[in-house]
Amino acid sequence: EPSEEDENPTEEPPKSPEQRLQEAIDAEPEDLGNYLELADLMTHSQRYQEAEALLTKALQISDGDLHIQERLEDTHLRRGRLEVELAERRAAKTQTPEEIEHVQTMRSKMNQRELEVYRIRSQRNPGSTSIQYELGIRLKRAGEFAQAIQSFQNARDDARRKARVHLELGECFQKIGQHKLAMKEYEAA
Repeated sequence: EPSEEDENPTEEPPKSPEQRLQEAIDAEPEDLGNYLELADLMTHSQRYQEAEALLTKALQISDGDLHIQERLEDTHLRRGRLEVELAERRAAKTQTPEEIEHVQTMRSKMNQRELEVYRIRSQRNPGSTSIQYELGIRLKRAGEFAQAIQSFQNARDDARRKARVHLELGECFQKIGQHKLAMKEYEAA
């Protein structure tokens, strides 16, 4: 005997969250929440280019909303980090000088991208100790030790990173030959 479910074979399967959000965007293109939610789903599944395109559209609609700009930057950086990670895996397997050199180039370019983002963010929010810390890390990687010291000093009040900040400062002072200051920071760490 046929069940009730068998009587409606034309019933559509339930829509995925992505499909529902896309329909909501199509119905209300000015509702930024749907863009952000859909971008989060795409980011979660590492579909960064699609998320970037969606966030770029949301940024245009919002007339340059800073929150959306930062989410777009974060998504762009995540994609770059994934690309570096994949290149590192490839180089670890092949061990060819070309692949190893390619990874070094990618790491350097990625650090430059991150450095640009954190410089801009530190200008927008100079009192943020977490941004100052992240900027200091990128400056240190780039060999800009004097500027890194300044950023780390601005991050000293971050209670969660206090020991790491002192350690980073010690390493930067050591790199520029300020051994007494380096030792003081190491002891504080």
